[in-house]
Parts: sequence; structure tokens; C-alpha cells
Amino acid sequence: MWMCTMVHKLAGDRPLQQYRLNNVQWKQRARLITGLGTAVMIFILLCTVACGGGGDVSLAKGGINMIVVSGQAKIQSVGGNTSVVEGQEAVITTGDQIMADDEAGVKLLLVDGSLLDLKPDTGLQVVTFSAEGTARLKQLKGRLEVEAASPLLTIEVSTSGSEGFVLKTMQFTATPSVRETAFGIWIDGLNAHLTVEAGEVNVTKDDRTETISTGSKVEASPDELIVSPTEATVGPTEVVVATDDLTPTPTATAAATPTPEPLFPAPGLVGPGDESNFKPSDDILLIWDTPPTPLSEDDWYEVQLWREGDVPYTVAQRTKEGTWKVEPKYYPGRY
Repeated sequence: MWMCTMVHKLAGDRPLQQYRLNNVQWKQRARLITGLGTAVMIFILLCTVACGGGGDVSLAKGGINMIVVSGQAKIQSVGGNTSVVEGQEAVITTGDQIMADDEAGVKLLLVDGSLLDLKPDTGLQVVTFSAEGTARLKQLKGRLEVEAASPLLTIEVSTSGSEGFVLKTMQFTATPSVRETAFGIWIDGLNAHLTVEAGEVNVTKDDRTETISTGSKVEASPDELIVSPTEATVGPTEVVVATDDLTPTPTATAAATPTPEPLFPAPGLVGPGDESNFKPSDDILLIWDTPPTPLSEDDWYEVQLWREGDVPYTVAQRTKEGTWKVEPKYYPGRY
């Protein structure tokens, strides 16, 4: 409307055909009208962006695109809190926090193909990201299972708290060094644990970096980083018998290779029975058979629990008892 009014005023409220203009005047008028039209178009575009029209404004926000594979995610950002359910897509940016549903957890698919499985009451925060899909996420609490499609994803673990009236901080980073790497991290107070199910993970704490391979474990505290490597297969031992001379004596006997002490057999689950069902108010007690002799000082049971279709994860890493009570935070579910 504004452009049309200006053109009308240029005509002096008379029909344009009454004017006999030379070539210079026509060019000047054409440039003026073109300039006015450009200004109007810029004004319209600015209004479109400001009003949120003409496209997906979430992309203008910038960030990491993710899809909720299952469960429900709660996203806390500067603009407010939102919930994203299974099948929906969201964009997360620096500073946003992602919280898993307290009952079922949530599985998220990132743009680089990595899968994040946030167990109940687990929280992440976006630290940095890039358009190429590189992301750095901080795990704030809970248990996280990662199926990393590439080394573009870094998980930063950071907790702090008071210990003996002293404020301490535990922090380290985990970055897969090869494609198709699977690992799990869970936080227990000021301590954290990491296990590698497949591939390799570079773990960095302070100025120390360790490459953790499949089957290895990491225990991190504010003061140290303990790596438990994969147990190597022990081969036969060669025994060398030293003698004073090479002349055999009638009393000489052949040295026998010592037989290694056998390991305990894998314990079998005694209860509950397969396909057992429980009410939310029931206590669930896992019971397994134990060897006739007690465990030695350096032997423990490790209890693993997982939902159907998930990667097994450890819930009781060290226990000498033959039972373990399932914690209520794992209700409900099919395990």
C-alpha cells in the first residue's frame, strides 16, 4: 500500500499517460520505483522472520537435531520446558538440558546416527555442537548407554559435592575412537563407572588419557582414574628346572607343570522363575546358586539387569551375597 501511494504522488494525482518523459526521466523513475520495491520486499522478509512465518523456525534456532525413538524426553531451555514423545523430532542447542522420563527412560537418535539410551532419572546437558554433527554432551546424573556411530560424539561426566567438608569435583570425558562403539556410564555420588561393550573409548581425566577396549572398565573418583583391563587368556606355563650340572642322578624326578586352580562355574539363577510377573508393591529378589566353598577375598559376584532388547548393564558390580533385591527405580518393565 505504501509503495502504491508513493507512485501515485509522483504522478501528481493525474494519469501517468499525460506525461511526456524523455529517456533520462524514465530511467530515474524506474530506479526510484525499483528501490522502493526492494525496500518493501526487505520489510516483508523481516516481518516474516520476526513473526515466525515461512518455514521451520526451530531450525533458525540452531543446534543438534534429534529424534525420540522411544519414551519421553523433557527439554529444559532458556525459552521454557517442552516434552518430546516417541516419533517426534526436536532441536537442542547449547545449554539445553535433556531429562529422561522418571519411569521408562528415553532413547534418542542424533543426527550422526548415534543412539543415546537415558535410563530413568538421567540428565544430559548440551555443551557444544557443530553443523557437521560433532557434539559434546555433559552427563549430569543417572545411567547412560551409548551406541556411537562415529567419533563425533563426546560424553563429559561431571559431578561435584562435599566430602568431609571439602568441595570436590569429579570430571572426565569419553570419546569413541572407532566407529560402532558401545559403552555405558553411570554416576554414583562423586564416583562414576564406565564399561565398554564394543569398540574403543578414549577416556581423559586431567592430563591423562587412556584408551579403553572392549570388556574393560573404568572407575573414576575426584582423585583418581582406575582402569581394569580385559582379562587376558592365560596359556600353559613353561617350567625350567635348574641343576648344578647336566649329569642326571638316580634321585632326579621330572618336574611337573603346575595345574592352575580352576575358576568357579558361572552361577545359575534360582529365582524368580522365567516369565514371572510381579505387582508394583512386590519385592523382587534375585537368587542364584553359590559354590560349596565361600568366595575368596578377591572374588565377587557381578549382577547385570536389562530390559528386553537393551544392552546388559551392571546394577551390582561387587557383592559376595547370593541374592540381590531389585531396586524400585527399575519398576515397571520387562527384564
